[in-house]
Amino acid sequence: MLSLFAPAAFTSLAFAMLTPLLHTVTLLANNASSFRDPLGTLSQGTWGNLHTAGILLFGTAQILLAVAMSGFDQGRLWPFGRLFLGAAGATLFFVAYYFATVEPGDLLGLNGNDPLVVVATLTGTAMGLLQPGCKRLLSWLGVFNAVCLGIWLLLIPAILLIDVISPGVYERTVGAVYVIWVVGMSYALMTCRSPESITRKA
Repeated sequence: MLSLFAPAAFTSLAFAMLTPLLHTVTLLANNASSFRDPLGTLSQGTWGNLHTAGILLFGTAQILLAVAMSGFDQGRLWPFGRLFLGAAGATLFFVAYYFATVEPGDLLGLNGNDPLVVVATLTGTAMGLLQPGCKRLLSWLGVFNAVCLGIWLLLIPAILLIDVISPGVYERTVGAVYVIWVVGMSYALMTCRSPESITRKA
């Protein structure tokens, strides 16, 4: 029997998959460069509202994912991981507003996207706290989360090269890992058996 929290996981999956689609549509509408132009500049360009909507949908996807996780008691760290995940999703609401209102020039350089640093910190912490529970819940999910966390940590020092590799490349690399992680987690919870059929390990 599928979990009663499967609808929340399914909606999270759908919203997370819509996010890159809306981003791509906005990117093409502005004839922008995925390598050069920062993510935030798209929110102020042609069809910028679509880009803003994509960020809001992704934030909602994370909150719904945290809700779906509440149906699975996977140890002491699990609730804290859900808390950080929900906080990251809520912070994306501010990011959507920030991108739509900030001066485009302020999005360039190492300190151009400070709100995204907050989101990345919250999300990375959530990944770490959820790791033991993911491993207990599904063996492949433990591997998947660990790989995503490892890549996430490797991307931290890479931010120092943002002026060399360009903000567009860095932000979209981080964004790709981010979307893949949320989609994978949502899919796992959507298809997982109900909590009653899972034996909790200490």
